[in-house]
Amino acid sequence: CDVGTNHGDSVRAWISGSPSALVSTFDLNDAPQQIAKLQRKRGGPAATQTPEGVREFFGSNVRFFRGNLLEDAGMFGACNASTLMLLDTLHEPDKQPFEVAFLEKLHGAGYKGLVLLDDMRLNREMKKFWAVACNFAARHGYKAHDLTRVGHYSGTGAIDFSGGRLLSNKVEPMPPARCDCEPATVESCSGPPPTGAARKHCKPVAPSPVRCGRAALQRKG
Repeated sequence: CDVGTNHGDSVRAWISGSPSALVSTFDLNDAPQQIAKLQRKRGGPAATQTPEGVREFFGSNVRFFRGNLLEDAGMFGACNASTLMLLDTLHEPDKQPFEVAFLEKLHGAGYKGLVLLDDMRLNREMKKFWAVACNFAARHGYKAHDLTRVGHYSGTGAIDFSGGRLLSNKVEPMPPARCDCEPATVESCSGPPPTGAARKHCKPVAPSPVRCGRAALQRKG
């Protein structure tokens, strides 16, 4: 289940890595039309420059849905039946609330899969959201995992609704995310960001070795 189709990059990655996967992807907009428009603008393959061509390009294993998952019971049911889910939406949970309400709805529906959260270190709102997501997981008995070391540079998290059945995490977490450059915890990501003068005194967190199971990789640069 791909929550937030946008230009279809996540769906393409999924079906490229797992050709037999069945993927349902959801967006508030007409995603095939958006993707076709982008391909026309970028001079992409002619076959992908129409909505019909986009659907054919992605293949029969991908189903595109348009609507609000919080409001449409049928679409939410399709997503709730998935094993793996990617939550990658507008990234403004304070201004445009969705992510927290969606997690609560999954809990209420008894979801038993794994939810990946993208870009949870992207901005102040997402850093705050990750803290809220971790509290949500602890409150309901789920496990929250910081997978940024092996995920997206802008932050990858996961909430395991399966009780450990689907994920055995051997990835050490990154140092706590900061609100721009405050050394406080992410729960304090409220109020205006620090001024440029204050940011000049920000000391970055020194990276530590990445350990995945028994292997050890040293971060460089």
